[in-house]
Amino acid sequence: MKDPNLLSQPVLAAVCTLQQQALRATDVFEIDRVERALDEILRRPESTTSAESQVYTSRGHAAETLLRRRAILGGNTIQLGAEADDEADYDERAAQALAVAEPGYDQVEFDQWLATTKALNPRDRTFLRALAAGEDAASLASVVGVASASMTQRLSRCRRRGRDAYVAEVRSA
Repeated sequence: MKDPNLLSQPVLAAVCTLQQQALRATDVFEIDRVERALDEILRRPESTTSAESQVYTSRGHAAETLLRRRAILGGNTIQLGAEADDEADYDERAAQALAVAEPGYDQVEFDQWLATTKALNPRDRTFLRALAAGEDAASLASVVGVASASMTQRLSRCRRRGRDAYVAEVRSA
C-alpha cells in the first residue's frame, strides 16, 4: 500500500507551478484562485494526470467558484463590526474587504489565458497582446510593413481564432 502522504510526480510538479504563480500574483483574486487550485490538487495526491492539465483544470474550477461567489454577493455588503458609525461606513469597508469591483481582473484573466493556451500560434498571441494594449490596424500595419487593409483582415482572422479558442477552452473548463 502506498503512503498517502507521498505526492505523485505530476502532483508535485503542479504544486510547484502553482506556488510559483502565487509568488508572481499581484492581486487578491489571483492569490485566492491559486489557493483554491492547490486545495483541489492536494485532494488527490496520487493523481497521474499531467501537471499542466491539473493546473489548468484546478485554476478553472477555482475561478468558477470565486466568480460565482462574487456574483452571489453582488452589491450586497456585510457589517464588519459594531464600531462603525453609520451605514455608509459599513458599505465602504465591506466593499474594500470583499474587493467586489476588482479593477483589471478581466485583463489579468485574458493575459493568463493567452500565455497558456496552445490553440494560438505565436503571431496570433503577439497581435492579440498588441490589440489588448490599445494598438489598432493602422499602427500594426506600419510596424509589420503591410497595407492597412491587409492588416485589418489579418486582425479579424486572428480575433476570430482567439475568440473560438477562448470559448472552447475557458467556457468548457
